[in-house]
Amino acid sequence: MCVNSLVFSTKDLLQFHKDIDLETYFPILCHGDDADSHRRRSFCCFTIASPLAPSRSSWDTRVLLYIVDTSRVLPETYDVLDSWVVLGLCELQEGEFMNVDIYGRPWARGKSGRICGKYTGVWVALKGDQKFLQRALKLNTSATSDQVCMYCRATSTGELVYTSFGPSAPHRSTLVTNDFFFHRGCRPNSWLRLPGFDVERVLADWLHLVDLSLIPEVSASVT
Repeated sequence: MCVNSLVFSTKDLLQFHKDIDLETYFPILCHGDDADSHRRRSFCCFTIASPLAPSRSSWDTRVLLYIVDTSRVLPETYDVLDSWVVLGLCELQEGEFMNVDIYGRPWARGKSGRICGKYTGVWVALKGDQKFLQRALKLNTSATSDQVCMYCRATSTGELVYTSFGPSAPHRSTLVTNDFFFHRGCRPNSWLRLPGFDVERVLADWLHLVDLSLIPEVSASVT
């Protein structure tokens, strides 16, 4: 009886997979970053793009969702902006307009039905510098705390010290689970409510992981 049920459910799953046309789904990558302008003002820029976009200028492949002057907003401002972004991503993943706003109130927006016709967007990753991720995800880890990493249990001192960079470093075997991240790695935030959210889908900006001074030095060595 159990075997038959398992086979039946597998057939249903295969049939469901056949009913999905993957050509009508497009991945969405979100990117947040703080940018300094002439060292006087700082702006937070948030954009979305698709990893499937052709190799062109960022002006042609990215969509700017918001840009704010960090000196003129409150922490609550980012919470509201992120809530609207998450709502929009939920709509793209559902493929249809929602009839409620970020507060759960009825929303007579004058739009209904499909958003992009037969196409459906799927969120795949959230990328940003440490300052943006710290603020958006309300991380309990930081460079100045005992727990320094959001992905593992590396610490600033002790056996799991993060400065141990070798392949056999103890902290490399302490990757946190998604359940651990939800309950202990961060505080409540809008991104946790996004269907499909996983700590493994949070990406650090590569330019903030590598010392930018290495670029001219390596280039000089090559030439």
